[in-house]
Amino acid sequence: MAEKPIQNCHVRFQFKCPMQWDALQETAEAGVRWCGSCHKRVYLSQSTQEAAQHARAGHCVAVPVGLVSPKDSIQLHGRELDLDMFRRVVPLELARKHSLVPLSRVGSTLTVAMSDPTHSHAIDDLKFLTGCNVEVKLASPQDILEALERAELELSRIPNVELGVMACEEEPE
Repeated sequence: MAEKPIQNCHVRFQFKCPMQWDALQETAEAGVRWCGSCHKRVYLSQSTQEAAQHARAGHCVAVPVGLVSPKDSIQLHGRELDLDMFRRVVPLELARKHSLVPLSRVGSTLTVAMSDPTHSHAIDDLKFLTGCNVEVKLASPQDILEALERAELELSRIPNVELGVMACEEEPE
């Protein structure tokens, strides 16, 4: 965004919603959709200022990925999510089926994050599919789920937004 970020305000998600913008019901108002799950209006914000205004009002907000503070980005083991791993190595469907996230492929070794490193069926599937040795790094089930949801959103051709209730920790100057 070309806009300056709000000074002294850390816009972040207080709660990240699993819904996707395109799945919400359109309303007559541009940039506003209706969520049938929580029965609330969701406001699309294109700037940190808009997001902060909605946060102070307690609204559900959809924002472009990356608009929120960097501390909210999805990382596993200090690595930013590599979407090419889902395109080239481990299909998203297989990753969801076995609740794992591919982290890297170096030579004949594929490193994945899983919450259950003893899940031998998943490891066998990966070995068969990729022809690689599989190294497993431990990650929480929540981190795996968030990473998979982020990957699914990023890989889709749907508007690239995140949904949730925003929090603005301080008033902007």
